Amino acid sequence: MLPRPSMTSMPAWMVTSLPPSRRLIKLIKLHLKCLDCTNAANYSLSDCRTTISTNLTCTSIIAGLCKKLKDSMDGINELWKRVSIDYREAMEWWYYKVTKEKPDKEMVEALVAMGEGERFMQRSWWYR
Repeated sequence: MLPRPSMTSMPAWMVTSLPPSRRLIKLIKLHLKCLDCTNAANYSLSDCRTTISTNLTCTSIIAGLCKKLKDSMDGINELWKRVSIDYREAMEWWYYKVTKEKPDKEMVEALVAMGEGERFMQRSWWYR
C-alpha cells in the first residue's frame, strides 16, 4: 500500500496506485471465471446425483463473489469520478483566488493536464 497523499498530489497518487489495483481485480475475475468453468465441467461429468447440491452451492457462491467484485469495481470508479470532480473544483477555486477571474472548463482541463494545481494552491495561500 502506498503512503497517503496530500490533496495536491492526489491525482498523481491515484494514477500510480490504480493500475496495480486493476491488475489485481482482473486476476480475481480470471480466477472466478476459472472456478465457474471448472464447476460447469464437473457438473456435466458427474453421474452421481449427490453432487448436484454441491455444484449448485458452488455456482451460487461464485455468482455472489462475482456480484461483490462488480460492486467493488463500481465503487472504485465512483470514487475516482468524485475525486476528479473535487480536484477540478479546487483547481477552479485556486485559479479564482490567484487571478480574480473565473476560469472556463477548457482552462481548468488544461491546468489539470499540465499539473499546475500545486503552483496555484501555493499562490492562493499568499493571497489569503
